Amino acid sequence: MNVPQAWQALGFPPVDLASRYNVAIALLDSGVKLDHPDLALRISPKYQFNPVKDFPPGVNDDFGHGTQMAGIIAALGRNDQGIDGMMWGTTIMPCKVAESGDARPEALVDCLSWLARKIDVDTLDVASVNYSFAAFCSVKADIDAAEEGIRYLRAKGVLFVASAGNGAGDNDKLPRYPASIPLSNIIAVTTADRDGTFVPNASGKRTVHVAAPGSDIIPIPVLNRDPLCVNILAGTSVAAAEVTGLIALLRAQDQLRKLSDPSYQERSWQQIRNLVLAGGIQSVSLREVTITGRMVRAWDDCPDDATKCTGSMTCRNQIVRRRLLPVRDPTPRQPGAKLLLRYLSINCETPIQVPVELVDVTDGTDAAPGPGVVIPSLNDSHVPPDEVADDGEYTGEWVVPNTPGRTYRIRFWSDDQEDLTVTVAQ
Repeated sequence: MNVPQAWQALGFPPVDLASRYNVAIALLDSGVKLDHPDLALRISPKYQFNPVKDFPPGVNDDFGHGTQMAGIIAALGRNDQGIDGMMWGTTIMPCKVAESGDARPEALVDCLSWLARKIDVDTLDVASVNYSFAAFCSVKADIDAAEEGIRYLRAKGVLFVASAGNGAGDNDKLPRYPASIPLSNIIAVTTADRDGTFVPNASGKRTVHVAAPGSDIIPIPVLNRDPLCVNILAGTSVAAAEVTGLIALLRAQDQLRKLSDPSYQERSWQQIRNLVLAGGIQSVSLREVTITGRMVRAWDDCPDDATKCTGSMTCRNQIVRRRLLPVRDPTPRQPGAKLLLRYLSINCETPIQVPVELVDVTDGTDAAPGPGVVIPSLNDSHVPPDEVADDGEYTGEWVVPNTPGRTYRIRFWSDDQEDLTVTVAQ
């Protein structure tokens, strides 16, 4: 991920990242070991919450998972102890949703409500939530409540990073929550190895955005274990934490630019999200298990301004184009049915308008649609059904024409193999 190069770009050395930068991250997990030497100064003493009455009081971590995720994001670096967090100028706001390997869905909702109140009352600037859990077969009421809470955070400019889940699942067929909730401030993360190859035990498919390294990860030491006994982590939990750390680096980059130029306009959550999605390294093995086909990367050294450049902090001319909805070609649709279309189209942080064509392929060749058949159009301007302007997710609605038995192909770009075929029911 080239994180050390990102630190250098932020001034380290000689600048102490922990003293110059301050990026707030809400960690919804099993808590944090409050007296951990690499984390004690990174944990907010004011903003922490435990909503579950049958958990032990407070947010101290008796399980270890939350401490490990906090360490990946924010552990103090270059201090000859443990590991280096991705951005040690991060303030962790812990909210307890778990006491073991499974999070409580009602605790997630309570933590989202708590965070929203703190943002509203104290005008906090929170960059992202990290949620390194995933659940399937969730109760609809829990999913709806979580969606409402995450949607509210979207209105406040807060991203939500979620694990796609382990167990080799197909998230298109069996959604994992909250990662599979279709909100544009959610980044669903799966796992790749250090070479960018998909790890078969991870979950993925078209509802998962990106991969991050998630195998053979050395965590922060926790729970007074023998320091010579190193516990190696793997899975989408650590991958999600790395993406959250990347968001913190991007926010710190904004703070540095603001220091250099007070008139600098910090990037929106939409731009930060798109840089995370577009800045990674493309991988053939990730193409069919993620939306972007990329493993995230923080930084790249590019020779000149004309060269394409990967790395979210150095992104240049990195295009991502992928259909989001429908996830699969729909079954035959009744005339008059409404089909929701959504398409991700970005160049680094910038949305790219999506051209749409419609052809009649009933007879095996491309033909112009008949009279009265409306060609769909997509927008990213908050014109319904588009929910958010400028997030790079172009949305539209197509009314299935009254032409029983005809088959149509909706073509978004001529070269992206993302055509959508729809047959009108007889």
